[in-house]
Amino acid sequence: MKKYLAYLFAASMLTACSCKGGNPNEPNESHLQPFATEFNFGTLEDGAPMQYHDFQFRNDGKDPLVISKIETYCHCTAVKYPQEPIKPGEEGVINLRLDAGDVSPGFFSRDIDVYYNGTGSPVRLTVSGTKEAMKE
Repeated sequence: MKKYLAYLFAASMLTACSCKGGNPNEPNESHLQPFATEFNFGTLEDGAPMQYHDFQFRNDGKDPLVISKIETYCHCTAVKYPQEPIKPGEEGVINLRLDAGDVSPGFFSRDIDVYYNGTGSPVRLTVSGTKEAMKE
């Protein structure tokens, strides 16, 4: 009986480790490849409304890509991103919203970091532009 249980245990371990991701030390082979990492809004007038930009990307890896979080470093930016896995070869979109009213006059640049389950994580995306000073 002990011999039977030992064989059963060994077989179950081989099955578990043969699946992709069964070994926690094995890196996931997903890769978030943005079509562009930077976007310039140009010159924004004082009082400009919300600005929007879509960062498109493709999973160039061999495994499904899962975005775990996106960090923004300014309260003037917000993002929406896919919650479901992106299959290899498929595309996705990260929607960025910039509240231009919260941006000081002059040149601005805002970064967001995209964390995902691949070895190239995180990917940094940047939006920039120039906001005109208030007119008197």
